[in-house]
Amino acid sequence: MSDRGRRVNAALLVCALALGAGLTLQVAMNTRMRDFAAGPVGAALVSFAVGTVGMVAILAAARAPWPGAAGLSSAPWWTWAGGLMGALYVLGVIVIAPRIGPGPLLAAVVLGQMSAALLLEHFGWLGIVHHPVNGARVLGVLLIVAGAALVRFF
Repeated sequence: MSDRGRRVNAALLVCALALGAGLTLQVAMNTRMRDFAAGPVGAALVSFAVGTVGMVAILAAARAPWPGAAGLSSAPWWTWAGGLMGALYVLGVIVIAPRIGPGPLLAAVVLGQMSAALLLEHFGWLGIVHHPVNGARVLGVLLIVAGAALVRFF
């Protein structure tokens, strides 16, 4: 890999870390919003409404092409579930975070993400690049399990 490629990858990892921090802030913000939005479902709705307005503004500012009916109508059925998965995630964290705290919640979320990622990559499901499971990758997930347990119980 070239030096430029390494710098780009490093920058992308920093962005990913910032996104992870943002998810933690989102948990706290959405959980607090439920106090003002008639409960967790209302808070999730507000979150997605604000997100939609924000994405429209970003799309307009970037002068990016708007999704067209022709392209959207040709998307596989399962791609539409991505938005529903996001909504269920937001609703779930709003309900769960006050009960167990954001640390254990996000440790479990990361464990679920990594476990699903291993399966998606191993089998190449949903168009993901094939990357076989090996001992080192399984060890990584087991270390996440250990970390989740430490965060939850100590």
